[in-house]
Amino acid sequence: MRRHISATTLIFGLCTLTMATLATNLSFSQGEPSPQEIQLTRMTTVQVKPGMGAEFEDFVKTVVIPALRKGGATESGAWKTAIFGEADHYVMTGPIASIAELDEPNPLVKALGQEGLASLTAKIQKLITSMSISMVRMRPDLGINLEPGYEPKMGWQVKASIAPGRNADFEKAITSVMELVKKSNAKGAYAAQTVIGGNPNDYYILVLLDSFTDMEEYMQSISKEMAQAKLPDMTGVVTEMEYKMYSYMPELSIQAPAQ
Repeated sequence: MRRHISATTLIFGLCTLTMATLATNLSFSQGEPSPQEIQLTRMTTVQVKPGMGAEFEDFVKTVVIPALRKGGATESGAWKTAIFGEADHYVMTGPIASIAELDEPNPLVKALGQEGLASLTAKIQKLITSMSISMVRMRPDLGINLEPGYEPKMGWQVKASIAPGRNADFEKAITSVMELVKKSNAKGAYAAQTVIGGNPNDYYILVLLDSFTDMEEYMQSISKEMAQAKLPDMTGVVTEMEYKMYSYMPELSIQAPAQ
């Protein structure tokens, strides 16, 4: 049964292209952030119809991105599943400076007007089967800093669903695991936790690598380290885990201005 996608959902989903991707070069300090430092992020997942991936990408590149630039967007980013995961599955994420900004006209409306946006929405609706939007909180205290100037290429995403009341146990374990990841060939790691639009006990960890060759080396290294380490017992803590590989799509992104 085909899932109906409302125009409102598409509009809000398309507007997430105005925000930076998880792969944006961010300088995170370790330790739990203060309320002023908490970075909220809107994350949109899009499932494209079978066989329409190339058409979707061309539409985003030639129509959506120029419209976003015209509307004043300065950052956007996109990831696509790399072999492992649903085919033609895209993730677009980025920071929300203030929740209040969601009351303002979005860049696509500024660039195209309501009629132009309705036309764009109708066209992209023909290319996708589903779209989901959630707000997540970036967790630099659970991640690993990237080297300055590093340009993302691939990421191994781990989505973990945690049993209610066991978040602290999971975060303690992940902190220990990240100490082992630091010893590997990983280029860095992002971490986020769902706030609205999904299970608040869902965490996302994205370990950044440059290639599948890197992934093979990483898996061998981290497996050896974890076998030797004394990690916290996770029994009853994690209820479900999901692994996917993503490729960063610079051609579907707007690079942030250099700081």
